[in-house]
Amino acid sequence: MKENFAIQLFEGKQVRIVWDAEKEKYYFAVADIVEILTESKDVKQYIKRMRARDPELNSRWGTICTPTRMVAADGKSYKTSASAILTNVLTKAWSGMTTGEYKRHKGLTKQNLRDNMTNVELALNTLAEVATTEIARERKTKGMKESRQAAKAGGQIAKNTRDDLERQLGHTVISSARASDYIKPIEHNDDEA
Repeated sequence: MKENFAIQLFEGKQVRIVWDAEKEKYYFAVADIVEILTESKDVKQYIKRMRARDPELNSRWGTICTPTRMVAADGKSYKTSASAILTNVLTKAWSGMTTGEYKRHKGLTKQNLRDNMTNVELALNTLAEVATTEIARERKTKGMKESRQAAKAGGQIAKNTRDDLERQLGHTVISSARASDYIKPIEHNDDEA
């Protein structure tokens, strides 16, 4: 597995992510997401109690939360539970495609999907993420089942917006265009130098 480690900010807090180039998937550190969504002081204990309360989640933990090597705050690499499930649920809800399907639609291999979305696609994806976060916070979601429901609901809000916009435009806003197709390089004029 060829991996690229990164840290993203979500609501001002760090989330560890890793890109698996072979599977063409992003994995997020579950502990980081749980800490942000629950504001728990002891994330490991919170996850342990969450798994104890939800037998289905506990029985499928290794499947939906794959142990993946991640870089910790100390700069060292450790195995941690990670999940790409909610990203796929959210993306499928608003676009009709999983992240892998969406990347194939755009002809991407190793490139980041978000970095290759059109402005409209990026706005819809961001709306889905923000709506999901607010819904999860309002519902005080617990466990994977409730988190999936929140992701579907947030994605549906972006889907409704997408449908409205497409009715106005008369065509789909889901594009096979990549960032390189619509972002023009900066041209230097020697006379201006």
